[in-house]
Amino acid sequence: PDIFVNVTSTDVYTQGPTIAQIASTNDCFAWFSAPQSDEDFNALLDLQPLFDADASFPQSDYPAALLAPYQRDGKLYGLPYAATLRSLNYNKTAFGGAGIQPPSGEWKPDDFLAAAQALSKGEGDRQQFGYVPLGGANQDLLFFINQFGGQLTTGSGKDTRPNFTDPKAVQAIRWYLDLWSVHKVMPKLTFPYKSDDTFDDHSYEYIQNGRAGMWFGQGDMMFGDPNSPVKFEMGVAPLPIGLGGLRSGDMFVRGMHISAKTEQSQACWEWLKFLSADATNLQGAIPARSSILKSDSFTSQASPALLDLVKVYADVLKRAPSGSSNGSDPNQLYAMDTYWFFKALMDDLNDKAPLDQGLAEAQKNTSAWLDCMAQTPNKPATCAQKVDPTYKGYNTEDPPADGFGGAKG
Repeated sequence: PDIFVNVTSTDVYTQGPTIAQIASTNDCFAWFSAPQSDEDFNALLDLQPLFDADASFPQSDYPAALLAPYQRDGKLYGLPYAATLRSLNYNKTAFGGAGIQPPSGEWKPDDFLAAAQALSKGEGDRQQFGYVPLGGANQDLLFFINQFGGQLTTGSGKDTRPNFTDPKAVQAIRWYLDLWSVHKVMPKLTFPYKSDDTFDDHSYEYIQNGRAGMWFGQGDMMFGDPNSPVKFEMGVAPLPIGLGGLRSGDMFVRGMHISAKTEQSQACWEWLKFLSADATNLQGAIPARSSILKSDSFTSQASPALLDLVKVYADVLKRAPSGSSNGSDPNQLYAMDTYWFFKALMDDLNDKAPLDQGLAEAQKNTSAWLDCMAQTPNKPATCAQKVDPTYKGYNTEDPPADGFGGAKG
């Protein structure tokens, strides 16, 4: 079509730009995550009427699970372009030795625990752990909180608030902490939360040396020197989503959007359709469109492990996630200071302090910090000390009043 596209990059902001900010200055654009806040959704054009009027571009080409993060109240606010899927990787050799079946997407937390217990054996330098959190436990914890139906935050954007006392979240956190404190199926569990904390992570080493039964990843990963490969066979399985289903927060989606203010909606629509078939910018992710997923342009460049991951997720992606995108992204936790949240967890692990009381205190302090930030923006360290004089978190000083070099407008 006769469409001229003026490609621009974003302006420089002192803080990360939002979808709403980008939509205010561009007709159509790509974005690295699904919209979360009301402000973001309001800034975007509903694409559903464009889909409905375009017989050449069937919506059925998109798996329900990848459309869901962009849907709200029957409307569609973006086209998914690519998705990075988390997986449950496992040591096939260890599973065979323990005589247990490989993981499946039907597994519930209790099935995961039972397998981890069966895989755990030995002690000292020869100890084999049923489960090892690769690179830290934070993301895995959030996954299981979602599986239990817990929600650590409410609201979105500037209205995000802590919800740490949610009974289902507390239940999930207790279950996860017990993987180490009670069942001993994982290495010593730690959540760095103080500015002087050191994180002595041996997870990569445990996996490489065959001392891990299961770990979460993103498909296959190569461990060690190619000239001295690992001495076990690795398998890739879907996430164990039998209790809570696949959630929006369990995958990382990139998509394309049209501004609600544009006067070029049809031209943007044609441009987005064209880009949706481009497999050159996937960056290790899978294409959102099923037809592109099966095309030579993707399969010829994808690693065998990524193709395996596509196979194990084929049925899962056909089902919409259990949680809508609005308010369900567990990473909204990081829109606030997490010091008091992780302090509650570590106080339980190290000192046997009551978890429910610690989380209630964390919710109170985090709420007070957010209230202070609303009154005195850009003063995270000042607010942290005001809320808790014993604060030892990562907000050690406030940023400069004019940001880093000021905003380019």
